[in-house]
Amino acid sequence: MIGEKEKTSLHKAAKEMFDKKGVEGTTLAAIATAARVNPKAVKKQYAKSTEILREILSEGIDVTSRYFQKIVNERGKADVRLRRLVKELLRRYQEHYPLFKLASINFESLNEEDLQLRGILTKEQIDRYRQNTAIIGRIVAQGQSEGLFVGTDPLETAYLLRGMINATIKYWQITNKGESLASHANALTKLFLKGLYK
Repeated sequence: MIGEKEKTSLHKAAKEMFDKKGVEGTTLAAIATAARVNPKAVKKQYAKSTEILREILSEGIDVTSRYFQKIVNERGKADVRLRRLVKELLRRYQEHYPLFKLASINFESLNEEDLQLRGILTKEQIDRYRQNTAIIGRIVAQGQSEGLFVGTDPLETAYLLRGMINATIKYWQITNKGESLASHANALTKLFLKGLYK
């Protein structure tokens, strides 16, 4: 059985390898070697590399969902919390390959890797994504009660913000200027909030 320290090393190595080589190009043996974990022990616990990917994805979704819960329950103006949320999401996406891939998927033109990653998601995880989007809607609704945002449907606005995050990731990929993904958070939220303010 692989211990927690070894599992952490495997997850770290797997994220880096999935990022560089994609899902298809990443093998269990390569992950084990990069993590300096006995390949035989890894093969006893995992049948294929996508099982590690599933674990990483599940962990990332859990951590991100806890962050959404934390931000919706914090005190302070809704616009400030939305800015913090977007910046933190972009930072997490850049550091977490599976979440990054999910956040950047264009469901209109799924490639092979997108389909594979989408197939790993459980119904519960898809529901969690919807719940997290609803949390963004709650923050928008809180902003309405503060007199910040008028005449918008909070849930629709939340999905529009998710779309803007997706577009920001695409822009970051295309321009590849070497800057952090989170450095685009200010431009994104400025544009988004400008459309909300009345």
